Amino acid sequence: MPVTWIVTDLGGVCIGDVHFPFLADYAQRRGWGGDILIRLRQAHNRAWQEAKIKDGSETEYWDNIIRLAGITDPTVTGTLFCDLVRKNGFLDLLPNTHSVLEEARRGGYHLGILSNHLSEQTDYIFEQHPEFVKTFEPGVILVSSQLGLAKPDPAIFAALMQRIRAQDPTAQPANVAFIDDKSENISQARSLGFQAICFRAERDSPDKLRRELEALGVHLAAAEDRN
Repeated sequence: MPVTWIVTDLGGVCIGDVHFPFLADYAQRRGWGGDILIRLRQAHNRAWQEAKIKDGSETEYWDNIIRLAGITDPTVTGTLFCDLVRKNGFLDLLPNTHSVLEEARRGGYHLGILSNHLSEQTDYIFEQHPEFVKTFEPGVILVSSQLGLAKPDPAIFAALMQRIRAQDPTAQPANVAFIDDKSENISQARSLGFQAICFRAERDSPDKLRRELEALGVHLAAAEDRN
C-alpha cells in the first residue's frame, strides 16, 4: 500500500535526546563523580516511567529525579533544571530533520507526531518554532503524557490511527511511515502493520532519512526546492 502519511517521534529525531543527556551535562558542569551519575540515571529511569504517561508539571518531574537520586543540595531544584534545559539548548529543533519532513509535506504527504514526551516541553518547542508546527496536521500531534499512553503500547498506535482516520477514513497502518529512534518502538510499529524507519539524528544523516523514505516510495520535493 502506498505511504500517504509520515509520523515522527520528537526526541532523538526532531530534537536531540533531552533528559538523561541534560543530567549528564549538568553533573559534568558541577564536577560530580561517577557514583552520582549512576544515581541520576537510575532516578531518571524510574521517574520517566511515570512522567511519560502523566500530565504533570515538568518541575515535578525534575524534582522527583533529584529526590530519587538523593541530592540534598537546596540549590538543585526542578525549577532550575527546567530553566537550564531551555537555556542550554536541549529543546532546540534539529533543522536538518525538519528540512526532510518539510520536503515530504511539499511532496503532498500528511505529517503527524507520535512522541513519548512531557507536554510542557512539547508546548515550549511548538511555541519557539511555529514554522515546525505548521508542518504537521493539527489533529495528529499525539504526546504520551497527554494521552496517558506511551510507546510501545499498541494502544497508542491505535490512538494514532483513530486520529488519522478522522481526516482520512480509509487509511491503514501500511499507509503510514513511522520514524522513531528506539528499536522497540520500531518493532512494535512493524508488528502492527506500519512501515517504519529507525532514525537517530545524533548518528544518522538527513540523507539517510531521505533514502529510507524514498525506499518506501515516498516522493520528496525536488532537490532544487530544498533549503
